[in-house]
Amino acid sequence: MKKILTVFLVLTIILISSCKEDDKILPVASFFFSPSDAGAGDTIYFKNNSLYANTLDWDFGDGHTSTEENPFHTYSEEGNYTVQLTAYNDDGSDMTSKSLSIKHSCWKKLANLPTPRHIHMATIVNNKIYVAGGATTWNEFEAYDISTNTWAAKADMPTIDREYLAGCAVNGKIYVIGGYYGLDDIGTTDILEEYDPATDSWNTKSPMPTKRWGHAAFPVNGKIYVIGGALDWPITKYYKTIEIYDPASDSWTTLTEQGGTSLTDRWGFGACMANDKIYVMGGIDVDDYPPSGENVPGMRIVEVYDPALNVWAKKASMPTARLLLASVTVNNKIYAIGGAAEYRPKNFTAIVEEYDPVTDTWVNNATLPEGLVAPAACELDNIIYIPGGGGLTIYDAYNTFYSYDPACDTQSK
Repeated sequence: MKKILTVFLVLTIILISSCKEDDKILPVASFFFSPSDAGAGDTIYFKNNSLYANTLDWDFGDGHTSTEENPFHTYSEEGNYTVQLTAYNDDGSDMTSKSLSIKHSCWKKLANLPTPRHIHMATIVNNKIYVAGGATTWNEFEAYDISTNTWAAKADMPTIDREYLAGCAVNGKIYVIGGYYGLDDIGTTDILEEYDPATDSWNTKSPMPTKRWGHAAFPVNGKIYVIGGALDWPITKYYKTIEIYDPASDSWTTLTEQGGTSLTDRWGFGACMANDKIYVMGGIDVDDYPPSGENVPGMRIVEVYDPALNVWAKKASMPTARLLLASVTVNNKIYAIGGAAEYRPKNFTAIVEEYDPVTDTWVNNATLPEGLVAPAACELDNIIYIPGGGGLTIYDAYNTFYSYDPACDTQSK
């Protein structure tokens, strides 16, 4: 009996020892992603839920990988992808996978801006997009080559830290006009600077008759029309007058609109040209910082200016009230893009609405891949380009860059 007990104890010790050697804690790989109905160009968030993992390897199924814990990823092409996550620790590894379907999107994500920007301007000369100014920038001036999807630094603007500025291109040259010096709250400026892409150089021209920020500028018959805008912050004046710059003579003239409707006092509006007329939409009329906790809504109002008649008229309001939006024209349709519902911007939007000046009606279009406050917008070959934009605060600037094909959106409806 004693011998049997001895054998039993020995076997027990061996079994216990064996169990300890095999008592490994292996990782358990697990994850989810959002959104589940993403399109090409959308940003997808991957959330790691693995247990007992020290390191992670993600394979997104399109040739891209990551070792981050909770990565973001953008698929440039539609299709079906298998996402694999392998979790590791000192005792071993575990792998799990999920299928992901990327639908067709009318939006594409392009090369990021070298400098994050919003409250800036963008214009096109010779198939290149030029961006200037904006919050968080000094005097960086950059150009995007559409044919190569690349950015290049250009000669810096002579002045620094200008936001809420305006500008446009006339006869192959770019004109950057007015704005607000954000640095140390210096104030509003009347400065006009001319950039020549052929020589990559700047010249200072005759200043505006008035200092303005939050205005808009458009080429009309070889001249530049400057409309709207305000003076100082808190605002001491909204401008009703229209100032016209003639690049040929480097001179300004001032127009006072004729009788009837005039431009509503506001800033943060979107503006663009269609059918040789200037359309102004949205914005806000708050003159100073509102009391803490007070939400001041944006506007829906739309007004149009006819340079030939020097008159304003009201049009159908936007479906969505907003400020700090972008607007651009493609095939004589106007697109109101992004913005915020209230000031200060808290609930920024990805909404895109299309306006038909002929029928004076609005419809909804495919939303932005993300909500953007104060992006810039320009158009080339019927494609809309949206460089930059912001988020929750005035100085929350992004370097994201998207293009949008309205024809694609029309075909998908």
